[in-house]
This record gives sequence, C-alpha cells and structure tokens, in this order.
Amino acid sequence: MKFLAYAKINVRLNVLGKNEKNYHNLSMVNAKISLADEIEIIEAKENKVCYSEEELNQLENNLCLNVLNEMVSNFNIEKRYNIYIKKNIPMGAGLGGGSSDVACIINAINDLHSLNLSLNDKIKIGLKYGADVPYCLIDDVALVEGIGEKITLLNVCFKERIVVVYPNIFVSTKDVFSKVKKYSIYNKKDEIENYIKNKDYENLLINDLENPSFELNPKLKEIKDTLSTIGNTVMSGSGSSMLVLINDDKQLNKIINIYPKFLIVDTYTI
Repeated sequence: MKFLAYAKINVRLNVLGKNEKNYHNLSMVNAKISLADEIEIIEAKENKVCYSEEELNQLENNLCLNVLNEMVSNFNIEKRYNIYIKKNIPMGAGLGGGSSDVACIINAINDLHSLNLSLNDKIKIGLKYGADVPYCLIDDVALVEGIGEKITLLNVCFKERIVVVYPNIFVSTKDVFSKVKKYSIYNKKDEIENYIKNKDYENLLINDLENPSFELNPKLKEIKDTLSTIGNTVMSGSGSSMLVLINDDKQLNKIINIYPKFLIVDTYTI
C-alpha cells in the first residue's frame, strides 16, 4: 500500500507564553501543501523502516519505527510491516516532514486494521512523537493551539499557490525558541477566519519565530526581505523555509532567477 505524507506549513505562528511545564503555548494557522513524502507499507516478518536519505537510516531513535511498534503492540496486531519512506520534504525546513511521516503511519495502521480510532485517540499517540504530529493527522486548514494538541478546523477556504523557498540552511528549533523574548496577544478564531476570507495577508502572515531565527541566521532576513518584493512572504515554523504567495509564473521565474541554488518548490494548498 502507498500513502502520501503531505508537508505542513505555518501560515501564522504566535507564541503566547509558557505553560506550567515550561513549554511554549502557541497559536498557529496550519495548512497542508501538495509537497509530500511517499510512504510504502508492505507486510513482512518484522517491523522495519527505511528512508531514501541514508543519514536517516543511521538514527538511533527512529520515530516512525517507534510509532509502528507501539501501534502493533498496543492494538495486538499480529502482522508486521516494512515501511519505505521516500523523502521529498527537506529536513530542518519548518515543513513538518518527520511529523507528517509519523502521522501518516498512525493513520495507515488505523485504516489497514479498522481500528476506528477517533482523532483524539490518534492525537494521544502522536503527541508523544512531536508537537506537530497532531495537526499532521489531518489535511484541513486549522487553528492549532497549546503545544500542538488542540486543533480547531477553520470554516474558510484557503486555496493558494505557494512557492516554498528552502535556502539550504538548517535551523535548530530549540535554539530559536530559546531566543523568544516577546509574547503575542491571542487572536480569536473569527478574526483569523476574516483575515483568510478577506485575503488580508498583512495581518494573517505573521510568525513570531522570525526575529529569533533571523538573529541566529541573519541571511534569512535578507532572503525574506527580497522575497517580500515579489509576493506576500512568511517564514514557516522555526525556519528556514520561506512561503511566498504568488499569482503567476512570472513571479515564480523571478524567484528561481534570484536563487538558482536554493530548493524551490512550486506548490499549492490542498
């Protein structure tokens, strides 16, 4: 069986403060784009996960294998599986590639064995493997809050052509969050929905992690400033990918000409 694990983008990301466990409370608007890892699952004698990127095969803590083992054990599944993951989503780019892979496996095992798990059931499993996993279990545009566990679907259509510009710069999420000094005021769901409905991108496309990330990687600010002259631009997650909303090929070609050595993906929200 073959599955697609779609990349996640943060259309908006606000840091609201910290909870009692010292984790940052977030308010995010997340969406999925057509860029996806390709996952193949076949029956085998033992559980195994392999990646197209050799460095991932060397990881001591393979989250995809861990979640597969957990589900097989917890739900008394007799079958075992080999999973092959073709990585198309760049690592360290703020696009949730690893989280999306984990979420895809949770959904796949649930479907293959008719476990009939609710979204909350799957969130309880996924949250152990990363704060982005709960949202990656769905494909709709949503307001994501807390540390990532609270998901509210938005009653809006967000269909946009988006160019993902990945400047081949790895960003440490931990380091970026350690630099956060200011917290945002909470925006209500209806405010966010109105921004999207009215295409008010000046107020919608905000990421509180941009300045901390730019402090660590000044080159990223230069890139965003340049891309902002072409289309509405925001950094995704803790970086380093930039999301540029465009309308035509002229804008796409301009980005390609300026940054011929960057990974540039012409994509769209699903």
